[in-house]
Amino acid sequence: MSNIFSLSFTEFIAIATLLVGLVSVVFVGIQLWQKYRMDHSKQVLDMLNKTRSERSIAELLYQLDYNKFHYDGYFHGSQTEQLVDNVLHYYEYILYLRDRNILNKKEFQFFEYDIQRIVCNHDMQSYFFTLYHFVSDKLSFKYQRLLKYGRKNGWIDKDFNNEDSKKYTRGLIIDKNR
Repeated sequence: MSNIFSLSFTEFIAIATLLVGLVSVVFVGIQLWQKYRMDHSKQVLDMLNKTRSERSIAELLYQLDYNKFHYDGYFHGSQTEQLVDNVLHYYEYILYLRDRNILNKKEFQFFEYDIQRIVCNHDMQSYFFTLYHFVSDKLSFKYQRLLKYGRKNGWIDKDFNNEDSKKYTRGLIIDKNR
């Protein structure tokens, strides 16, 4: 059994260099982790700020809150449809980040109320209903995550699956013979 005092000077320097290297690696690892967390926090803050400052998001949420959003035959092809699609894509992306665990539960809570406001709105559900039943492959429905989240939370009822449901306003005529 050897003893640290019986090491040669060269062996002592080699061990000391190894220890300094290990401490440096740990220190750099801690610094990188802290930088990652700060960058991630800034990204979440930027996303949150976008929900408050982006005109299209603020405008749509206002329309939903005050029942000024209407889904009808004039909706498709309108500027309102473009506004709605931009906002829905943004929240669809937020749900994608949550599903991938890039946003944790606490971070997601910042966006959850807005998603609830969107998905619970009857006219928005009618828009989802029309798009969902318009596509032949239900997996290609472009707001899958919003729909899934709404179903999971009980905001969208089972009648949504019934293509003949009279509960939802239709903005497009759906040809069942296609």
